[in-house]
Amino acid sequence: MKIDEVGNRYPVLKKVVERIKEVDRVDDLFPPQADAINSGYLDGKNMVLAIPTSCGKTLISELAMLKTILEKNKKAIYIVPLKALASEKYEEFKNKYEPFGIKVALSIGDMDAADPWLNNMDIIVITSEKLDSLLRHGIDWMGNIGLVVVDEIHLLDSPDRGPTLEIVITRLAEIAKPQILGLSATISNYKELAKWLQAIAVKSDFRPVSLYRGIFFDKQLHFTPKVDFSFNADSEEPVLDLIGNKLNSNKQSLVFVSTRKSAESLAEKLGSHVATRLSPEDKTKLEDLSNQVLHSVDRPTAQCEKLARCVKSGVAFHHAGTVSKQRGLIEKNFRGGLIKVITATPTLAWGVNIPAHQVIIRDLKRFAQLKGMDYLPVLDIQQMQGRAGRVKYDTEGYSILIPKSEVEARYAWDNYINGEPEKIYSKLGVEPVLRTHVLALIASDVVSTRKDLENFFSKTFYSFQYQDSLGLRQKLEKVLRMLEKFGFITSSVMGTENNNISGFHRASEAKQEVQLKPTQIGKRVSELYIDPLTANYIIESLKKFQA
Repeated sequence: MKIDEVGNRYPVLKKVVERIKEVDRVDDLFPPQADAINSGYLDGKNMVLAIPTSCGKTLISELAMLKTILEKNKKAIYIVPLKALASEKYEEFKNKYEPFGIKVALSIGDMDAADPWLNNMDIIVITSEKLDSLLRHGIDWMGNIGLVVVDEIHLLDSPDRGPTLEIVITRLAEIAKPQILGLSATISNYKELAKWLQAIAVKSDFRPVSLYRGIFFDKQLHFTPKVDFSFNADSEEPVLDLIGNKLNSNKQSLVFVSTRKSAESLAEKLGSHVATRLSPEDKTKLEDLSNQVLHSVDRPTAQCEKLARCVKSGVAFHHAGTVSKQRGLIEKNFRGGLIKVITATPTLAWGVNIPAHQVIIRDLKRFAQLKGMDYLPVLDIQQMQGRAGRVKYDTEGYSILIPKSEVEARYAWDNYINGEPEKIYSKLGVEPVLRTHVLALIASDVVSTRKDLENFFSKTFYSFQYQDSLGLRQKLEKVLRMLEKFGFITSSVMGTENNNISGFHRASEAKQEVQLKPTQIGKRVSELYIDPLTANYIIESLKKFQA
């Protein structure tokens, strides 16, 4: 399908299409993009789009956002999991659409702020945690949200970010009732996710660049599909050999390791080898870039100095511990071809879009609490593999796993090469998560009775998946008791003066409802984004100190 056809079908998007053609140099849509257009999502239907990396999910969201703004005069919210990705999308949308008079905002900052200035914005790029914070403070423009785009929606499965994302989606769907567009990796239960959102599901395994996935073990490379890959394993460090092989043809590599420390030490190790392959012109440019990296902060730290030394050699490490400005310089110069190798933690695979001709995954395990060293999920590995191959620059990309034993090699071949990604599951139904969000719902007046609370949670992905209303009710009651014990909420049987949450049993017997109200301190705990258990510990400690 030609992208011009989108403008023909939806005249309000004609100028948008011309802008996309000009900036992105797009004339033909990829098959998954055409499938999405034909699904009718631009007519306002909810959609879950489950396709591999680099297939143009962002373009699909842009068309929906601009149509919402231009046709309905409503806001578009673009939710991302990481601040780095938010900054990237903000710059992309701002540069592309501000010439149309579209006002683009980035909201990733202070959790104790309502940001009223966002009321005048058209596109708001935001993390799920920041959006949750805004909802707790109360925003008067919620009713003007016409579209919510959830990038990386499969992160509902994340124990850290998933519950907040799930609550935010549920709140917006219940109150603002916007169109919802979920952008997902190729997960196994994408249809279940779509059913929860009452959405159409579009799934594809299409890739614009052929991907060859392989394993390097015992100095041998095995790929699927089979491919002629000339390679000499001369050293005892396979990463060095694989990178050197690609440097000979001026191709870049992205290396994933399990920890920040490993990313830094490997970058230093690779630097001395990559430096010998640099042209005089590149050496001069890298010297200048190294100085920029070093002086990105007023007082360079030892880590800044280490990164600057690596950059001078054409290598960089990239993880959440590096300074934002430094990461921006690294990303820009890797895309431009000046930096030849990046070593990174797996977080990069979910964050900014930095494809490379070759992706090397050196560590297949990471430390997990209660488990020790555990294999990475298939979904995480596939996300890393998907970074191999640069659209418009490569006809193919190579992703290579490096198992450390025969057991790891068999596991990798069965699961990471030939296996399917895991299903995603809600992580909402655990007490530490529930107490935080239950307090927020009561403190922001989303719910005022126990029935309201149960009704809200019945709309969540957790409730949709597990269908355990009794178990959920018991968990909620336990959390309510805890919050009242801490003094963060009060409860009463409606129609009586009873102000004791243990009256729940009597209320049930009499078929009466329990009213829930936040206390002043409970409201403030919610606004400050503090775990109620932590807040109670602080309060009790202060009381003991004062006594």
